[in-house]
Amino acid sequence: MSYETLKIEVGKESVTILELDLDACSLVYGNAPCTASGAAALKCFNTFGTCQDTVNFAKTTKTFRFSDRIIDGVQATGDAPTFPTITSISHSPTQLNPSKGLGIRATVNIQLTDHPWSDVGIDPYLSDRTYDPEARSTFWGKLLARQQYYEGRVMRVKQGYLEADGTYDAANFSTRQYIISSITGPTPSGKITIEGKDPLKFADNSRVQVPAPTDAELTSDINNSTTSIGVTDAGGLISAAYSAGQPWIRVDDEIMLITGVSGSAPSFTLTVTRGTAPSFYATPSTADAHDEEATVQICRLYEDAPVDDIIYDLLVNDTGISSGFIDTAAWQAKMDDGYQAYTFSTLLTEPTGVQQLLTELTEHTFLLWWNERTQKIELDTLLPRAADYGLFTDETTFISGSTSVAKNSSGRLSRIYFYYGHRNPTLEMDKAQYFERIEADINLTVEGENAYDDTRIRSIWSRWLPTAK
Repeated sequence: MSYETLKIEVGKESVTILELDLDACSLVYGNAPCTASGAAALKCFNTFGTCQDTVNFAKTTKTFRFSDRIIDGVQATGDAPTFPTITSISHSPTQLNPSKGLGIRATVNIQLTDHPWSDVGIDPYLSDRTYDPEARSTFWGKLLARQQYYEGRVMRVKQGYLEADGTYDAANFSTRQYIISSITGPTPSGKITIEGKDPLKFADNSRVQVPAPTDAELTSDINNSTTSIGVTDAGGLISAAYSAGQPWIRVDDEIMLITGVSGSAPSFTLTVTRGTAPSFYATPSTADAHDEEATVQICRLYEDAPVDDIIYDLLVNDTGISSGFIDTAAWQAKMDDGYQAYTFSTLLTEPTGVQQLLTELTEHTFLLWWNERTQKIELDTLLPRAADYGLFTDETTFISGSTSVAKNSSGRLSRIYFYYGHRNPTLEMDKAQYFERIEADINLTVEGENAYDDTRIRSIWSRWLPTAK
């Protein structure tokens, strides 16, 4: 059958299955290229945390499975069984907040019970051990000691139904995918809690900044006319950025354009143009004197770039989220529905959290979220498209008893001020005098004494829309 067919059947037997994809090594202990050696009983467990030759660790994936009832036929031959230890599960779906960033992201919490285990299907060298695995700790005690690096790995929650005869069929299950954010326990009572979040967690401000912070420094004082500057850059990030078509740097509050690079790490000589900025800024940078050891920060330029290209670049190239999570054709279809000429330009001159940048982009009528059912990061716009969504009715749209109405007074606005045309990329982002234009949407009726008799203001400061284009 199928999930859609069985979910409306009377007497169906529901099942929840959890799959964890944890790292494993594809090599055999002591067999080239693995150079590890030692007593047979002290072999690794083919995990990085127990690896004795980390240089040659060959990363692959090993899947561990759990369920809320005894079930077979899920795992492959030779794998450990599907452990029936799930005691509870709770989902928190994605909540979209238009113009307020990534919203509340999808999470899942699963509780399991710990238990003894013989290491069958877990330990690749079980026959070489000189101890009784069931007498040495518990399943989760051993797994977490061996698998220390589980954060950010994929987890899947499959919920569906068994066939009438109790057998498992993958077609009868709906799958949600997350990344592992934490595993806590085991507690004294043997409880394990696993939390999963959507992949957009990788975009958190605390994880990735754009442009990347650099520790490059001037090797000597320079005046306001110096065009050949010495730089100490151990990582060679400035040279790499220049080669990749990112020729802008920032020293103190001055922007410079690199026109040539010579030398090798850690010592470089940069040929630069002073008193400039990308052409879409109204106010060029002012050439100034700078002291020895002043930080030389690489910048990130986006010029006339479609928003879907910018988001893809931030998520895939900077955050490291798999491109497989993005349906670029579906994104392009959304952009082709009225946003073909809607391009953004900015120069990022100091490290800024990716989440903050994505939040700023969503303030320009875009929505971005993780769909745990399709395992894709979805992109949409706030343009009305009746042909896409049709008419919402009680009969065809809503599940009976599933909706409620609440008045959100805290989200009410009566005035929106949209500032754009940032004069120079080094200027503050929340001062009106540093922007060339302002657009205002003011509703005097709702502010009047016969309505709310109150003013609610929101200001949006856009670095992405210049006026010089």
